[in-house]
Amino acid sequence: MIIFPQTPFVILLMLTHDSDWPLCYSLAPPIIEEMKCIKNEVEIQGLKRAHRRDGACYVQFLAWMDEKMSKGFEITEWEAAWRLTEFRRKAKNNMGLAYETISASGSNATILHYHPLKSDSYIINKDIPYLNDSGGQYRDGTCNTTRTMHYGRPTLEQSEAYTRVLQGHVGGFKKNSPCERVFIPCIRRSPSTPLSSQRARQVSN
Repeated sequence: MIIFPQTPFVILLMLTHDSDWPLCYSLAPPIIEEMKCIKNEVEIQGLKRAHRRDGACYVQFLAWMDEKMSKGFEITEWEAAWRLTEFRRKAKNNMGLAYETISASGSNATILHYHPLKSDSYIINKDIPYLNDSGGQYRDGTCNTTRTMHYGRPTLEQSEAYTRVLQGHVGGFKKNSPCERVFIPCIRRSPSTPLSSQRARQVSN
């Protein structure tokens, strides 16, 4: 039997541990995912247009955040996410969000797929990093932007951690630089993850 790497482990156990008909299996390459990574010219141009529009919305959001935080306004995680959604909603061909916005201050950024609630969200603290992981869905492309901001003066530890992760991502990009017709985000795990961890371990050692 041929199975794909995404097959749930419980299904694998059912297939291989049946007392009457135990099956042998081989792992097949993720053919469909690999095919999805190859974009034709129409898709490539659509993605570029969508990312330009989404990038403009994100710059508007960053400018809004800079202005409010510099003037001492208290912005909650939920309000920041809502404001960014509003900028995107007004963009041409917008069809909503690509996924629920991750707007997290401090320790909330460590929670997997965290998204704030209006009734219970942190005020964005100027002394700790703020994470925004979000994207717009457009008729011609799906976007994803992740940024870490700091609206005060980062500590040496915060600066070191940020720099090490950045070095890992840059190293991963150089090592896995895609050709023009390949679009990487559909890969399940970022190729820079091991390099990011390596940079972090260098500090801890």
